[in-house]
Amino acid sequence: MSGSSNAAAAGHSLGYRRDIDGLRAVAVLSVAFYHARLPGFGGGFVGVDVFFVISGYLITQILLAEIERGAFSVLAFYERRVRRIFPALFAVLLAVLAAGCVLLLPDDLVALAKSTLATVLFAANFHFLAEAGYFAAPSWSKPLLHTWSLAVEEQFYIVFPGLLLFARRRLGGRYIAATLITVLVSFAVCVVGTNNFRDADFFLAPTRAWELGLGSLLALGALAPLRARAAREALAAAGLLAIAYAVASYSDDTKFPGVSALAPCLGATAILWAGGAGESMVGRLLSTGPAVFVGLISYSLYLWHWPLLVYASYVPARALTPPEACVVLAVSVAVAAASWRFVERPFRGARSRIGRQSLFRGALGVSLATAAAALALAATHGLPGRVDETVRALVATKDERDGLLAWCNFHRSTHGPELWARELGDPAAPDASFVVWGDSHACMFAEAIDSLARKAGRRGHLAAGGGCPPFVLDRKVVRANTCATANDRVLEALRADPGLADVIMAGRWALYFEGRGFGQERVRAPLEMIGANATQDRAELLGGMLEHTAAFLAKSGHRVWVIGPVPEVGLEVPLVLARARMLGRSVDPAPALTEFEARQHEVLAILARLRESPGVHVVLPHERLCGERLCDVVRDGAALYWDDDHLSRAGVGLVEPLFEPIFAPRDGSPP
Repeated sequence: MSGSSNAAAAGHSLGYRRDIDGLRAVAVLSVAFYHARLPGFGGGFVGVDVFFVISGYLITQILLAEIERGAFSVLAFYERRVRRIFPALFAVLLAVLAAGCVLLLPDDLVALAKSTLATVLFAANFHFLAEAGYFAAPSWSKPLLHTWSLAVEEQFYIVFPGLLLFARRRLGGRYIAATLITVLVSFAVCVVGTNNFRDADFFLAPTRAWELGLGSLLALGALAPLRARAAREALAAAGLLAIAYAVASYSDDTKFPGVSALAPCLGATAILWAGGAGESMVGRLLSTGPAVFVGLISYSLYLWHWPLLVYASYVPARALTPPEACVVLAVSVAVAAASWRFVERPFRGARSRIGRQSLFRGALGVSLATAAAALALAATHGLPGRVDETVRALVATKDERDGLLAWCNFHRSTHGPELWARELGDPAAPDASFVVWGDSHACMFAEAIDSLARKAGRRGHLAAGGGCPPFVLDRKVVRANTCATANDRVLEALRADPGLADVIMAGRWALYFEGRGFGQERVRAPLEMIGANATQDRAELLGGMLEHTAAFLAKSGHRVWVIGPVPEVGLEVPLVLARARMLGRSVDPAPALTEFEARQHEVLAILARLRESPGVHVVLPHERLCGERLCDVVRDGAALYWDDDHLSRAGVGLVEPLFEPIFAPRDGSPP
């Protein structure tokens, strides 16, 4: 992202290094191509980690020189940061807000306003961390999502100068030791966090500090210069290959940052180290004119490319095709070049005519103005007068999910005294006689099942958690997790209470069996498999677990009802329809029946086998939702989904008659 100006290091022994600007080009293009979803760049997000290493290296050079001369000044340090960060950042913020007032739905505009305020406060990483989760809005709907990395950098630089000063005054100048301890502690926390608090691990500065610290260690002289040409050649080549390997082979399913971040970070460190003592082939490649140019505009390009991609996909309400994304990236380069020349450069360098006092006043003024604009947009609820009642009704459909969030998480308290997430049906019924078990799709149907159970005078339980399929997970195949523990408790409760006659199982089956979302949806596999990576292996293994669980329950005397898959759309239906109407466009996001059948091929085959099992009943929602060619997403003007795969109340209402046999009287008397 930002880093220090490479030219700012010109007063030190290394001078200006063209190869560092070239390395910046590698970093920013990796990120941009990843964001554009271009093939071969599934791990391009590691470009941010390369930026962190570069930033730590360059800024530590400047800090060390000033501290050693006794010339370090907090004001001078933050003056450089303001000159480097503020002009392009606030140009982007104001442009994004202005475009949002025209293009975004009111709720999306409010979300943008809140993220703008967080960005102004350099707390965007905390903001987006708070928004992370199973039901989080997709990343492509957040034009400022990429500013989390700026916040991480600035938070690091609040602390790091103090660490160096402490090492100088209290530790006898042992800069390397103090920094090395910081790096090791940060890396250890990062590795642990990848397995235990992944979102926080990704967004927070303490778990990213080691990446900037690697560059700092190199700048502090932790590694002696490489004088041998052969060693420089080998190390620089290995560094570039390590970055390329991460960019090409990583994906959204990669555990990251953690140990996986070592490849790009050590790769960047190797290139910086090799280039510090002389030339190499990689260094010459990175020093070519085009590479240096992209490196010079890399900060502006990083800032501009993502909002442009987001808005370009927001207007048609679909993912961009690769050619379309390439056009947007080309526009981003042109805009970034203009931003670098006319916005960044006037504030940078010794020849800038803008003095310190004027700079700080201007920075405070633009910060307050931007924050005030964001607060005003949030306070006015995103200027709702821009849209009509139909748009507002469509948008309101997505708010139906809020009712699920409070109780669709039973797996998170697997050791608590309460097993069931919610009681369903008639509270006056003497005993519970059914269980609804599954993931958020079980929550989706729970309201309709609750209504039918009340009419039948029956009471039951809900055990549902986002991302948790309703079957017993084989620990030899699936890594231990809270879902597995919670599901074990459900099975124990069913064994202990034969009065729970009906077990209703619902899940987003294809997500588990395929290990990926639908279409271009970027969703990590909810279950981590051990020794089973192929799609066929996942479907076979997990399908076997589903069949075993259903058969076991049926043999134990329970009536098992397996609810089949709901057609996935790949787009947030109410928002797509609302955006199209607001912008005067026509759009039909209805998936083809053939797409549904192809996606659910393995699932439908398993359900067909289960249907032949004694005591197991299969309910197929798509029979009520799909016609001969298409699966409906809207009927009579009402959206049938509240996102891309969860049915709205209107959608569930169409499926509800399929659940009536569960509560029908048997043998002339209530079950």
